Amino acid sequence: MQSPGQMISKPMIKEEVGLGLTVRGVNEEETGRRVDEALKICGLYPFRNWPVGALSFGQKKRVTIASILVMEPEIMILDEPTAGQDYRHYTEIMEFLKKLNEELGLTIIMITHDMHLVFLVTTDPSELAASINKIGVPYSFAYALAIALRYIPDIQDDFVRIKNAQAARGIEMSAKAGLVSRIKNVAAIIFPLLFSTMERIDVVSNAMELRGFGKKKGRTWYSYRRLSRNDHIVLILTVIFVIAAMAVTYADGSRF
Repeated sequence: MQSPGQMISKPMIKEEVGLGLTVRGVNEEETGRRVDEALKICGLYPFRNWPVGALSFGQKKRVTIASILVMEPEIMILDEPTAGQDYRHYTEIMEFLKKLNEELGLTIIMITHDMHLVFLVTTDPSELAASINKIGVPYSFAYALAIALRYIPDIQDDFVRIKNAQAARGIEMSAKAGLVSRIKNVAAIIFPLLFSTMERIDVVSNAMELRGFGKKKGRTWYSYRRLSRNDHIVLILTVIFVIAAMAVTYADGSRF
């Protein structure tokens, strides 16, 4: 999905989305119904009669997804769905994919190099904190980690917002400016961001103190889930894979 334009073969949106059904001989009435439904799910229904060339990069990605949704698949494999997107747009596409998974029961397999994004999207902070605490890590540290994970997206959003505001005022942030100039300009973003973050930390710490957080040695985790048989199998296989990879690397003289 790095280049959605290369995946589109029809000039009009409705024609592109319905192409798979047309090739399979689905009648026109059923094709129209399923195309309209897929476009509504993807937020493209208002543009149904537009040419594909009039859409943005992100909207073209949604067209390619809609052209698969009309086939009513059980599993969808996406290759780099967030490639070429800024923070706001890749957050939107990930929220959209999450909606497809939750509302349609669609299994989504995503191929990506953005491990940071995958971690934030697939990790429930409360469950992670509960699991870390169960293996012996103090619950105060585990809870602090959960709070930090919840605030990371907000901090990223604030950074982008402040950066755009500074750029609108004529402060150069791109490679066009010199290194020293860019460092100064980024510093102008970092300090306001740190102050806003400190305010959030203060609010959270006051709330935790009022609730008596940290006064007892343990706590009950609402989001804790016991490891299932499949979880244990995956953990064992992961450990075996890591050991085997290290053994092969060592035996091969670190050339593997």
